[in-house]
Amino acid sequence: MNLYKLLCFLFAIATASTCTAAESVDEAVEQVAQKFVASQIGNEGSKRVAVTSFVSSNQQTTQFTNLLMIALTGKMVSNGDDVFRVIERAQLENALQEIQLSEVDLFNPSSAKEFGNFLGVDALVVGEITPLFDRVRIDSRLIDVETIETLEVASVWVPLTPTVKRQLDTVVKVSRSNVMGGPPEPDKRNGIWKGTGICGETSFGIAVSIIVNPDDTLSAMQTYFPINNGAKIESGVLSMEGTINVATNEFTLTPLDWMYQPRGHQPIGFAGSFDLSREQINARYLQDGCSDVRLRKQ
Repeated sequence: MNLYKLLCFLFAIATASTCTAAESVDEAVEQVAQKFVASQIGNEGSKRVAVTSFVSSNQQTTQFTNLLMIALTGKMVSNGDDVFRVIERAQLENALQEIQLSEVDLFNPSSAKEFGNFLGVDALVVGEITPLFDRVRIDSRLIDVETIETLEVASVWVPLTPTVKRQLDTVVKVSRSNVMGGPPEPDKRNGIWKGTGICGETSFGIAVSIIVNPDDTLSAMQTYFPINNGAKIESGVLSMEGTINVATNEFTLTPLDWMYQPRGHQPIGFAGSFDLSREQINARYLQDGCSDVRLRKQ
């Protein structure tokens, strides 16, 4: 028995669950969503569910954990049909700010129940990731808010590729010093920006997780998805890097590696600027035949 199979076997004994392997993050998230949906098929009515931000084993929120939340939210919507009604990420973050629980411990039953009731949902998806040797284990649970019962557990391993490692090492909560003194303030440019892009006559959805690093470079993850019936767009996830002019907030993002490359897609960068007063990004793709990128802060 090789090391991976041994770890999987020991994990299964400890949790009374099974773990599977996936070739990509997209495949892993698809497996998790399908398992959660299958566990609730046949139940009366549909559950209102919120997919919360995953955390790493050291309790940090990174670009990779944010990517998992975004991707799993989309997969729950596309696989859920009448089984789940999934709330938007923006509503989730607004709730966190309103009840001042920016560091909610959703693995704590009392916190999970309080947060779930505040959102008005029936269930929460919580998750944790653990890098181990050459793989990353993704553990997630579907929790009933009222009873705090675990309805389903899903665990899957993905390869620890250089791209995944880079996203694991990029901590989301980057702060810059307050020029007036006092504690650092969060950088308003960091976070999830969501909207549409246009190439040729085709419009498609985009969600970009952006981090402005202390050396004024950018780290980003761009997710593509279809936004209307009939559009020949498949979902894809592309890691990116870039630079920013801190005086003007103008930036350029260029492709790095595909985390999941959809058929027929080529990596494309874009350049534009942050409009923080309107919480939007105005940009254009850096390729002939593609034009506007319009994104709003989530």
